Amino acid sequence: MAEHYDVFLSYHLSDKELVERIARSLRDHGLKPFLDQWYLVRGRLWPQELENALGSCGAVAVFIGPGEMGPWQEKEVYFAVERQTRNPDFPVIPVLLPGSDPALGFLLGEYTWVDLRQGIDDPRLLSLLAGAIRGEVPGPEFSEQIKATRSTLCPYRGLEYFREGDAPFFFGRKAAIQTLYETVREHRFIAVVGASGSGKSSIVRAGLLPQLRREERTVWDVLTLSPGDEPLKALARAVSPLLEPEALDKTDRLKKINKLTDAFAKQEVSLHDVGQDILEKQLGTNRLLLVIDHAEELYTAVKNDRHRRRFIDELLEASERGSWTVMLTLRGDFVGKALSYRPLSDRLQGAQVNLGPMTRVELEQAIMVPARRVDLSFAEGLVTRILDDVGDEPGNLPLLEFVLKRLWKDRQRSELSHQAYDAMGGLQGAVANKAEEVFRKFGPLEQAAVKRVFLQVVRAAETGEDTSRRAALSEIDPTALGVVKKLTDERLLVTNRALAGEETVEVSHEALIRKWQRLQGWLNEDREFLLWREGLRGRVNEWQRNPQDEGTLLRGTPLAVAHLWLSQKADMLTDSEKNYIRQSAEVRDRAVREDQERLSRELAQAEQARKAAEEAQEVSERLRRRQWQFGLVLLGTALIGWMVTWLTDRHYGLNEAVLKIRSIYSDIHQDPEKEMILIQGGTFTMGDVEEMDKSEDSNRKPRHRVSIKSFYMGKYEVTFEEYDRYAISKGKPLPPDQGWGRKERPVINVSWKDAKDYAEWLKQKTGKPYRLATESEWEYAARSGNVQQTWAGTSDPSELSKYAVFAGNSGGSTEAVGMKEKNGLGLYDLSGNVFEWVEDCAHENYKDAPEDASAWLDNGDCPMRMHRGGSWDNVPMDLRSSHRGSGLDSSRSSHLGFRLAKGLKP
Repeated sequence: MAEHYDVFLSYHLSDKELVERIARSLRDHGLKPFLDQWYLVRGRLWPQELENALGSCGAVAVFIGPGEMGPWQEKEVYFAVERQTRNPDFPVIPVLLPGSDPALGFLLGEYTWVDLRQGIDDPRLLSLLAGAIRGEVPGPEFSEQIKATRSTLCPYRGLEYFREGDAPFFFGRKAAIQTLYETVREHRFIAVVGASGSGKSSIVRAGLLPQLRREERTVWDVLTLSPGDEPLKALARAVSPLLEPEALDKTDRLKKINKLTDAFAKQEVSLHDVGQDILEKQLGTNRLLLVIDHAEELYTAVKNDRHRRRFIDELLEASERGSWTVMLTLRGDFVGKALSYRPLSDRLQGAQVNLGPMTRVELEQAIMVPARRVDLSFAEGLVTRILDDVGDEPGNLPLLEFVLKRLWKDRQRSELSHQAYDAMGGLQGAVANKAEEVFRKFGPLEQAAVKRVFLQVVRAAETGEDTSRRAALSEIDPTALGVVKKLTDERLLVTNRALAGEETVEVSHEALIRKWQRLQGWLNEDREFLLWREGLRGRVNEWQRNPQDEGTLLRGTPLAVAHLWLSQKADMLTDSEKNYIRQSAEVRDRAVREDQERLSRELAQAEQARKAAEEAQEVSERLRRRQWQFGLVLLGTALIGWMVTWLTDRHYGLNEAVLKIRSIYSDIHQDPEKEMILIQGGTFTMGDVEEMDKSEDSNRKPRHRVSIKSFYMGKYEVTFEEYDRYAISKGKPLPPDQGWGRKERPVINVSWKDAKDYAEWLKQKTGKPYRLATESEWEYAARSGNVQQTWAGTSDPSELSKYAVFAGNSGGSTEAVGMKEKNGLGLYDLSGNVFEWVEDCAHENYKDAPEDASAWLDNGDCPMRMHRGGSWDNVPMDLRSSHRGSGLDSSRSSHLGFRLAKGLKP
């Protein structure tokens, strides 16, 4: 026979300490409460034990804390309500904990509320809770208190979505809910598609889920996640509580989540298998629903196509094999991206539910019915005004809820008034006015913190289509956490507790991003930095997954750029991001020291070789004078053999060793004149002609006209074959090739000074005016003259792979020059393969730039030099003809090379 308990305590894991204190108080009142951590034994079937305990309790107390209920608490609540339906005398007692935002569904039942939001140690309220557990009817004093508690609860959600417990107050979507329900009955992979702000999250949570719970023969377990920038980790975090529900220790849970993430990534474990395991553990459950909310994050936050497809494939396979039903909520403007992946497109045939704007009748239901259920009324004509202002734009739905919640807050007794509506600026001005009003109350330091926080929780886009980003609270500057609390209290930000114990923060709704002009100003002001930081986050995540792999660290130009941003925007970078940049610099500095030490050793060896050669020469002269011809031949042979050995020790290959020997008695340079292309002069517009840079202080602005004189430019980038002859002739170390090969590949790991020295050496050897191109000459040549091509050879992104070696097709290394198609002037690889040094000093923008195509050498940062064209590791944005980069004139990296130019003969 099962042991009897007076009350079952249902709570979220993060409220464990508070609930345990209350459980001890209930013991002091002579009650026997069931608290899972007191009575559940590890090793037993955890779900079965929990259900047995629920069935053997005389009451259920549901503790409501900040945020949403967890999946197990949702199940416990439904079990309790179902039991109360069969037995109306069975007590179900909502208990409000500090900071709670209660689900409103309890309002419709005759429950004894216990409001502990002001503290959990009030003896009167604890006595009320104990009495409710015993089934005692509260006296008049407590009845009034319960009534007062209910009057403090708003039936509108503001900028937040409706939760499952808010279903009794979710109206206006009856037809859409039914369509969605029928689709779930017919398909195992579904997409709910609608515009931002159309209520996709709410219709799933407060519309579909309650209907699924009412099914008699099917018991659903529901998990919800947002992909973020690590979707497989989000998946592991979501399934972990049901897969390992007994692992309550945060450290253990985090370890299990990381282990499961790796297993998903390596395909050692499948989501289908996890689902089968969950169904075996959760006795009575026979269906699993996985909701991927904000699925557009797969395209805004996940930068790696392979990671994105791995996640989608896992969902497709699990739903196809039958252990899961998967549902996506997806913004309509990302449907094209989703359908571009054929397996996903095929599965969504007939399984896409489109959520259009609510009709005026539906909107009126969403306004009026919740008000009636809590005895609220509207001033005459106010609902009509609001509906007229809402119009038929789907994005206005969250604004409507926000306004209704503000009207409720400013209500006069139980009536919502015109006066309050006018004071907030109506529908369009409400959310922006609220944000601006809160912002102006802060002092200067707090206002600066507000900016830093919002730029962490908004993801900037190149096109201005900015979106919300869920940030870990650990990413926020500790000095700004007080501001986060105040913004959360004002419902401008929302914090959530992740299942692994990590707390997150995000914008309450994207309507705030669109409507608050101050925030838009911040985004536009720092857009270039924010876009760079978004790319950095992906590299930081990769580094954190493989901290021992130095290949994930920054090098060359990307590291120089990171140092520049670190010096300017350190307060807007997280500790992890700053540590990543510093670790990259440490590895770079170590490599430089090792190179310097190696160079010193080689110079010492060269000096020894020189002395040995001089001594050998003296011996040779003596032998010649003595006419010891035979001995001289032997000595020469030995000397050559020794030199070959010495050259091999310096890591010269056979070809380089032969070249070194040849260089002793003849010139080994190659004149590239036959590979030079005559570029006819002309006039063109230089800079951001595509208008892709939104920031006014972009380094590609202002656009300006430049007149070009005719000149010659190398058809190809300078190759290892050409540069090695210079290095061997001058006794310089050969630049490393990363193990990719030499000969016809573009030379890499050369600085601006190296490139200048090579051009000067070639000029001396040939008597021809070889040099580096100027920035304007380079861009003119890349654009095929005044054709103004976005990339060298084309303006069509779909054709870029035909003209450029870049991150999308390089396979992680350079290619031999001339393997791609040439541009309109007959030049190869101006976009991609390697960045190309040009003559000019670094300048922040084109203000006061020369208009005669000369090298810009004044008023700039001349220890820094410009390079152009993008490399094998860059994305298309960085390969544009207008894109500018810079680096120290001594910087070397696997991304940097150069191309020769030549002036016309006088």
